[in-house]
Amino acid sequence: MKCDSPTRKEDIMTCYVSIGKVYWLKGDYVQAIKYHHEALDVGSLTSNPTVMSTIYKNLANIHTNTKEFELSRENFQKALEIDRQRLRKDHLQFGQTYANMGKMYQAEGNYKEALAYFEKAREIWLKTLAPTHVYIEKIEKTIDKMKSKLVPAAAIAQPLEQPMNPLDVLAKNNVMIIWLDEYIGRDENCRALKNEFRQITNSLKMVDSVESCRQCLQHVKDRKLFFIIQGKYAKQIVPEIVQIIPPDMKPIVYIFCFNMTYLMDWAQEQECIMEGGIFTHEADLLLRLTNHLNDYVKQKSVEYANYLQPELISKFLAELKQMFERCCKAKDALTSPDQTDNDANQTATIMAK
Repeated sequence: MKCDSPTRKEDIMTCYVSIGKVYWLKGDYVQAIKYHHEALDVGSLTSNPTVMSTIYKNLANIHTNTKEFELSRENFQKALEIDRQRLRKDHLQFGQTYANMGKMYQAEGNYKEALAYFEKAREIWLKTLAPTHVYIEKIEKTIDKMKSKLVPAAAIAQPLEQPMNPLDVLAKNNVMIIWLDEYIGRDENCRALKNEFRQITNSLKMVDSVESCRQCLQHVKDRKLFFIIQGKYAKQIVPEIVQIIPPDMKPIVYIFCFNMTYLMDWAQEQECIMEGGIFTHEADLLLRLTNHLNDYVKQKSVEYANYLQPELISKFLAELKQMFERCCKAKDALTSPDQTDNDANQTATIMAK
């Protein structure tokens, strides 16, 4: 700041960006965003376009980390506008930007758009890089993963049509539990526990994204639905639940959120959430869910002369609750401080720069 160099402004911008990157790697996204905006305040439309593009792309990736997807899209578009004025259309940097946009849509749960951008990235890279290049190999794996997320609707419905366990209290009473959690819902996580769940009931579906939850809703509209939803997804999926599920089925929604303040005013207008509740402790949520299931199953058993022995219902729900608790412990292990720190040190890029 004290020097009279002709590149003084650009050097200051670069320093701010570097400080922002340090905070980004530490997982302090507020400070990371602040310093990138400091860099923008120093710069202008006449500043070095390479630096300006980098700032917008960094901001886009940071906002992906903070789940602020609209801001992420805005910054990606600003970066693309700058790059299109200075780079050829098949430049490798466009492939990188499209790959990062794919990661953004993937984090948002929009696998269709994610797949489209990953394929655009691959198309650009293949014009310059060999098919065996590490970038291509990684993007191919990512594309395959996205395609597996976009399985046909019939394939999604298939698990719901498996033979009923004669002791499956939920299935006997047309009950379905859908658990939306980005960790537990992933296919690769808690596999052994999920297999144990399948031994006692086919009426539990675990999903890891809003899009996967949407697809499930199309096949379970005629069931009594209980939802466990990670707080950050609540405002996206709850309105769709209310719209899709018939009023007479009255879905019940339980929100798990460490910081419930930002949801409180909105949640008070959602009947399904007021019926279920917002919880900061998973044990409290599971107790509430189990009590609701117990009341509903006993009521339906009497109404439809399909009476199940109270001890059978209690035993089944106790076993179900134990498995839920083990899933929550497994999730805690997946998101332990060591794992969280490791995640914070990952940028939104597909490959290391």
